[in-house]
Amino acid sequence: MFGRISQLSKCNTREINIANDKIYPTDTVRYLGAHLDTSLNFKDHIKLKCKTAMTNYSSISGKSIRNYLTLDAAQILVLALVVSHLDYCNSIQYGIADIDLLKLQGVQNMCAKLVHLRGQFDSAWD
Repeated sequence: MFGRISQLSKCNTREINIANDKIYPTDTVRYLGAHLDTSLNFKDHIKLKCKTAMTNYSSISGKSIRNYLTLDAAQILVLALVVSHLDYCNSIQYGIADIDLLKLQGVQNMCAKLVHLRGQFDSAWD
């Protein structure tokens, strides 16, 4: 069930019976790769996508793998393994909180710095 907290608090359904199977409510559900929570604020979705993206980011940046890649190869690898996770289902994130948007932007900035061999405190766009 989805809705505002005030609406969900009015609902006292503990289970739904479908063909003698009991279905119990949960806080989040994964549907087609998107993690939907009861209030549809997508905080869990963004957290999990950033975690997956950062895991893949670490595999590229770790042990100086990036130093052996050309600029084009680095771009392709980062787009395929990192940015694709951030972009998946991004249309459902319209209107998310600024703090969550900054998390996604932070990962993208790190990717730009990795591709262009910039340091942690350098600008990604100079």
